[in-house]
Amino acid sequence: IWNKPKFVKNSNYVITLDRVFEKNADLVEKILQNEGIKEQIKEWQELGIVDENFKVDDIFTSNLMGKYLSEKYQHLPIDTKYFKDLELEILNQFDDLDRALDGWLIKSENYQALNTILPKFKEKVQTIYIDPPYNTGSDEFIYKDRFMHSSWLSMMQNRLDLSAKFLKKGGVFFSSIANNAKYYNESAKLNLLLESIFSQRMGELIWKRRSGSGSNTIQGITEMHEYILCFGNEETDLNKNILTQEDLKKYTHEDEKGVFKWNDTVINQYTKKQRPNLYYPVLYDVAEDRIFFDNSQTDSKNIIKIYPSENGNSVFFCDINSMKEIHKRGILKVFKENGEYKLKIKKYLYNADGTINGNIVKSVLEKDNTQFNIGGTSQGTRELKDMFNKETFKNPKPSNLISLLIYISTRIKDEKNYILDFFAGSGTTAHAVMKLNKEDGGNRKFILVEMADYFDTVIIPRIKKLSYSFDWKNGQPKNTDGLGIFFKYYELEQYEETLANCK
Repeated sequence: IWNKPKFVKNSNYVITLDRVFEKNADLVEKILQNEGIKEQIKEWQELGIVDENFKVDDIFTSNLMGKYLSEKYQHLPIDTKYFKDLELEILNQFDDLDRALDGWLIKSENYQALNTILPKFKEKVQTIYIDPPYNTGSDEFIYKDRFMHSSWLSMMQNRLDLSAKFLKKGGVFFSSIANNAKYYNESAKLNLLLESIFSQRMGELIWKRRSGSGSNTIQGITEMHEYILCFGNEETDLNKNILTQEDLKKYTHEDEKGVFKWNDTVINQYTKKQRPNLYYPVLYDVAEDRIFFDNSQTDSKNIIKIYPSENGNSVFFCDINSMKEIHKRGILKVFKENGEYKLKIKKYLYNADGTINGNIVKSVLEKDNTQFNIGGTSQGTRELKDMFNKETFKNPKPSNLISLLIYISTRIKDEKNYILDFFAGSGTTAHAVMKLNKEDGGNRKFILVEMADYFDTVIIPRIKKLSYSFDWKNGQPKNTDGLGIFFKYYELEQYEETLANCK
């Protein structure tokens, strides 16, 4: 009975008006004239999206070409729980519903949820991120029998064994975990457990979650950080797409292939003696601004030899044959800097798959060493308070932190970028997915599982708010820059209910 896939109940969809309008403009009219619109408007007002002066007629604007959704209200989220008589008609507008959906929210104990959806998403998930509850003995730990000591690991193992089946080839698993040495040294135990489940350990990231004040002091050491453990399978590799804000500013040129900067061709890690094949002259005709490699043409007074260094302490980054191939591609150029001629190569900002051509992420996540402004838990708390104008969740992760993890583990042009979080908490993973898609045009989809009441009070309202605007203050949207949304949310029958229904 425990392992029986569970029935779905209380299934609803949330879809913004623009998604309906592009399929069937008349259906939008039908929704707005439905009796359920009264409750829907009341919800919009509670979410802070519209005020008491809002009128349904404001949703449309007209011009000579016809009637259109106004830019201000095109991303109003429609919840089908108010329009059950129209739900099937809305869903029938989409030939492939799974492809059209941006995400799934499942209210359930997470073992039951994973076990139930495994056939649908087996070996299809690119990134898993979890932030499991820690073993502090507090009442916030709501899992059955209040798993403690070794049984906490049993609780984790059951779910991690299942979750590993969701990862596709090249998929990545992340787990946040505090050390909590004062209690049970969870990070070390979880590391060992993950090593027994996943075939490749990628390493661990260190996130500074708070300043020294108010941090846990353990054995005379103030603990200010958490770990993010990273695992995968044999094919797993992380994107090399990290650039600091300072690095990004250097990409000031653009051609038909895209944005680029002129990069040095010299490396200082090796000398001429260590790598003689990387130390050679490149010939340059100053008058004709021409690069060539034929030594027989060196008699002209306009031709100079460019070496990686005069003293042999530096070399070129590739051998002469590779340099010739690069030259044929038209991406080499000579610059005169401080009286010296230097050979440089075009480095484009984006790879063919749409990812940034950057560096691999560093293990210590500092504020300025990525494109993301990653703060501590106070940043996550402020993010939620700006949206809800009240405290809704204790110590949420900042969305920028999760955005980074998704960013280094997904490809923008991947058709099925599923992101799974089965300890969803306040829904930060969905927030990160939506924000990242907005920034780079990706099509990542979220799958979130949560059993607590804030599934209804925080996660669903949060996603509805974000669909309308990403920028909130005091519970009010500062603009209408949302991306729109189409997601399904539902509740699963639980083990106790199944047991009670047995005869």
